[in-house]
Amino acid sequence: MQMEINMVLDFRRFLVVVVLMIMAFGCASNGKAITKDGINDGLKLPASFGQAGTADQYGENWWEIFESVELNALVDKLFQNNYQLAKSYDGLKALRTTLGISEADKIPSVTAGASASETYSTNSKGKRAWRDSYSLSLTASYEADIWGRVKAGTESDRLALISNSYDLESLYMTLTAELADRYFLYKSLASILKIQKEQYELRLKQISALEMMYSSGVGLLDTIYVKQTAMANLMESMTETKQSMESARLQIAKLIGEPDVSKVVISDKYNFKLPQLPYVIPSDVANKRPDIKAAFASVQKVDRDVAQAMANRYPKLSFSASTSFSGDELTRLISIDNFIANLVANIVAPVFDAGKLKLQVEKQKHLLSQQVNDYYLTVITALTEMSNSLNDNVQNEQALDLSTEKVRIEEKRLKIAEMKYEMGIKNYSDVIDNKISLLAGWISEVTARRSLISSRVELARASGGSWAGKIVDQRLTASTGETK
Repeated sequence: MQMEINMVLDFRRFLVVVVLMIMAFGCASNGKAITKDGINDGLKLPASFGQAGTADQYGENWWEIFESVELNALVDKLFQNNYQLAKSYDGLKALRTTLGISEADKIPSVTAGASASETYSTNSKGKRAWRDSYSLSLTASYEADIWGRVKAGTESDRLALISNSYDLESLYMTLTAELADRYFLYKSLASILKIQKEQYELRLKQISALEMMYSSGVGLLDTIYVKQTAMANLMESMTETKQSMESARLQIAKLIGEPDVSKVVISDKYNFKLPQLPYVIPSDVANKRPDIKAAFASVQKVDRDVAQAMANRYPKLSFSASTSFSGDELTRLISIDNFIANLVANIVAPVFDAGKLKLQVEKQKHLLSQQVNDYYLTVITALTEMSNSLNDNVQNEQALDLSTEKVRIEEKRLKIAEMKYEMGIKNYSDVIDNKISLLAGWISEVTARRSLISSRVELARASGGSWAGKIVDQRLTASTGETK
């Protein structure tokens, strides 16, 4: 009994020595996490953009503002079947597992063991014989996270997961915008091809009329050649339009995960609601863009890496406890006479490492500064993208207005040409030229409208939002039971 009391007293003295050693090193570890307000002090956001709309900001599912059932269905397929998204989810699950491994370091580890051996040796009677030996053991070990090293490592892994989940949100937004852009490109090209076919029919009629006039001795052969050259150029443009349509369809098939492009069927109707330009301010963009959130999460991650590097410079205190039964008879193995208990406290402190641990801290601090600058760059890039998008929208609105006005002028010119033809002042070939010119104006208008829609899509992407985060959380919850 007295021996057990002495062992307890000795262990307490050891703990006192441990505490004194830790106090001697001092609590120099900086566990204070960096805050967004702290790094935003070095970043001045403008109050407004140079260009701004007046309408309300787009809703969460911004692609629905175009009121296209066909586009909505394609977006659903993108969410379900895109392989790039699936790949990113696998990466997130791997990071989730990494975080689980880090979390496990906070909990004591317990191991169990059993052994049986047979030894041929000389016994106490001087005879050589086989001797049996059996043991059962249970060991628990735990590292006291005095300086927050384990906690900082776990936080670093958690923030890496958060940063990558925001990257996945950005991927959703990029792919959705790309799909919408390719969809509207295909639709505009289909509309242009229709107009080109009308131009083709008019050219055939025109060449036929000119050939009749030439046969009658009225027209010029050179005029026929000019129109035939225009016909050849038109046919070349039609071929390019078809190739561009097929390229857009292939890209759509890739985005929705469809290997058979023939199954991607898109109507040639071109009638969409064109949303108004919304009112957006820089602070909204900074708060809604997932790439900015990802950049800040990366700053926080490296900040925790700094804390972990600092904690590595200080003593590590660990405890282990084990119990076992050891004996030479299996039937009497579990008995008080065979019971052994062991309690160990261990402290390890760096004494000399040629400044390696200190340099590790310096390295992480430099990486933190680099990451903060990357965060600033991400914010500025996002605001620049938004500003450029707003400018493009305004310019494309003006271009569409000009194209519409040109169409009105061409319509008036056609009416005048038809009146002159009826009065015998102009021949029918001139009227056809005016009709073809009007159709060319329609093509310009369709192209201008497509450019404006494309800039609206880019504006929706650049604005950010939380809709992708909801999808990511729902899908991760369904697969792992965990959320961001």
